[in-house]
Amino acid sequence: MITFKDYHFYYKKDKPLFRQFNFELDKGKVYGLFGENGSGKTTLLNAICGLNFPKKGALLVNNFKPKERRPQFLKDVFFVPDSIKLPKVKKNYFLAIYSVYYPNFSHADFNHYLKAFAIADNEKPYELSFGQQKKFYLAFALACNTSLILMDEPTNGLDIPSKNQFRKILASFMNDEKTIIISTHQARDLEQVIDHILVLTKNELLVNQSVYEITDKVAFNFYSSKPVYMDHVVMCEETIGGYKVMEKNTEQVQTELDIEQLVNACFLAPDMIKKSLKN
Repeated sequence: MITFKDYHFYYKKDKPLFRQFNFELDKGKVYGLFGENGSGKTTLLNAICGLNFPKKGALLVNNFKPKERRPQFLKDVFFVPDSIKLPKVKKNYFLAIYSVYYPNFSHADFNHYLKAFAIADNEKPYELSFGQQKKFYLAFALACNTSLILMDEPTNGLDIPSKNQFRKILASFMNDEKTIIISTHQARDLEQVIDHILVLTKNELLVNQSVYEITDKVAFNFYSSKPVYMDHVVMCEETIGGYKVMEKNTEQVQTELDIEQLVNACFLAPDMIKKSLKN
């Protein structure tokens, strides 16, 4: 479990990034973390893995304080950054150096993921393209079998078949003891695997709800013409052939979540989102 209690963080004291954050994240879920550039997504991931420290308040991850960076904590968390550049060593040497820090690392899983990503036979991963290096690192991250994995834009650099394969791998990887937090702007890449939505806006965690909770309260529909009655509409977007409409779920019929439209609505109509998604 991850717990933020009266959490404050800033780079400049007069411009706090997070102020009195209070929320908990349970294990066994894939969290999608969304927000505009500069909203603090990467900063939040860095805090969770102990790369920056609270200015005030507390942060606990699996009953550890990340800022203390104890070995018992570090061996069970893995952070995949946005930009990957592998060291100039062969695959077996890479594994010999880094896998020892993760007691649950599985060579069988690693080879399985490499094969799934179609890069199993390359012994010099540092010579691969950016996208191929990203897949190598993702395979290593998952093979470490930590209970918590943090990912910053994991699908950047992946082609369409690789994105599809990544979704399949994540689905097979997850269980009730593991937690994944994915920060991304590529909402459509991961809609099928994310089961809980976090949206950061202007020093506030505006949305912290499961996909089921969201689609129970609002519906995502498509109409050939613009709705006449707009009082129940949260967001209406004209598109090819009609209108994409996010509206209060008055019919109590659950529709498929459109994460991109939800996140846009958080920026354009935050008060309406708060009202529509309130418990």
